[in-house]
Amino acid sequence: MSIQIATEDLGVRTANLEPRRKQNKHSGFFITINTNFNPKQAEENGYDCAQRLRKAVKAMLTEEERLKRIVKFLIPDTWSSETIKKIDSQFVVERGRHAKGSRIHSHAVLHIEHTSKIQLDIPKIKEEILPFFDGGPCNVKNLYVNVRAIRANYGVRNYLTKEKAT
Repeated sequence: MSIQIATEDLGVRTANLEPRRKQNKHSGFFITINTNFNPKQAEENGYDCAQRLRKAVKAMLTEEERLKRIVKFLIPDTWSSETIKKIDSQFVVERGRHAKGSRIHSHAVLHIEHTSKIQLDIPKIKEEILPFFDGGPCNVKNLYVNVRAIRANYGVRNYLTKEKAT
């Protein structure tokens, strides 16, 4: 009994000297921004603080100039339609439910299709958000910002909208 052996000769390949096209990559980020403002201490200011945070996060995620400042390139590259292909985001502002106080905070998901190596710059995120609280009754002087890399899935979106997983 003999074994059947199949081989296909593909010839000799020479190196292609044309530059390779960069592959599109998809990066997802889960962003938490906490004002540490407790509306229980000043109930009348809670709505104003939440609206200020909402305007700040929306501006940061929708205005290209602000996005340019918070996206950090890890290799020498610049912001262009060649490096950043598409951006999608969702966000929500909430009043937390905690025994120590209900802090006003935001959760956001930012998906970026790109051809470079990127990450988000936490100090720049703070710089983009804090000016929205200048002169306001919230007295927000510092923010807690956390950024985690995520995979594209609907579990995070369900968390933002508080939907049950199906």
